[in-house]
Amino acid sequence: MAAGCRALSRCVVCDAGLGVKAAFFGAQQSGLYCENCKRAGMKPMHVGARNLAERFTGERLDRIVDGEAMKASAKELREAALAGLRCTSKGS
Repeated sequence: MAAGCRALSRCVVCDAGLGVKAAFFGAQQSGLYCENCKRAGMKPMHVGARNLAERFTGERLDRIVDGEAMKASAKELREAALAGLRCTSKGS
């Protein structure tokens, strides 16, 4: 679970922990939203994509293995990144 980066582990609206459930993002909103706070048109970002995002923030890219199992998570992460999701420093 993506716990080190607050932007990947907490709802930006209500501050609820996202846990292993899908979080939601949208091009017009910043941050991740929980199931209860999500807005119409938002897309899901599952825990695998959030974990991959956290790995990107703290691990050299050449050490991240690109494999078949990672494709769905990488696609979700790419879509969220292009929608403007940003990970700020840990704890913020």
